[in-house]
Amino acid sequence: TPACAGKACGDDGCGGVCGSCAAGQDCSAGQCIWPSVSFAADVYPIFQAHDCAGMGCHGGVMPAEGLDLSTSSKALGDLVDVPSVQCANRARVASGEPSASYLVNKLTGSGLCSGTRMPKTGASLYTSEIDTVRAWIAGL
Repeated sequence: TPACAGKACGDDGCGGVCGSCAAGQDCSAGQCIWPSVSFAADVYPIFQAHDCAGMGCHGGVMPAEGLDLSTSSKALGDLVDVPSVQCANRARVASGEPSASYLVNKLTGSGLCSGTRMPKTGASLYTSEIDTVRAWIAGL
C-alpha cells in the first residue's frame, strides 16, 4: 500500500512517488524545502550582475519606484516587507512567501500590476537566479 500520508514528495514505498517539488526545491524527509540562501552572498550579486542599480534604474539620486539597490543593505531595507509602489496591496518581498512577493512577479513578468518585467534592459534573469531569489524569500 502506498504510504504518502504527510508527504509532499518522495518515495511512496511501493515504487511510486508521493509528489514532486517546485523547481529549485529539494525533497527532504518527504517535504519540499528551499535551499538556504543569503541575500548579501547569493541574491545581491544577481542584481549586480544584471546592473539593476545602474543609472536610470534602481540606483543614483532618484532610484526608480523608490527602490534603491545601490548597496546590499539599502536593497534589503527597501525590499523586505515594504509595500510595492506599483502594486500597493502587495509587498515587494513578503517574508517567507515567494508567491506573494511582487519582486518575483517583476522578475518573471507574470502577475504584474503595472510596468514591465525586470530588468528592463539586458537579459532577463535565468530561471536558476529567480529560484535563488525565491529560496531567499522562503527563508525569511
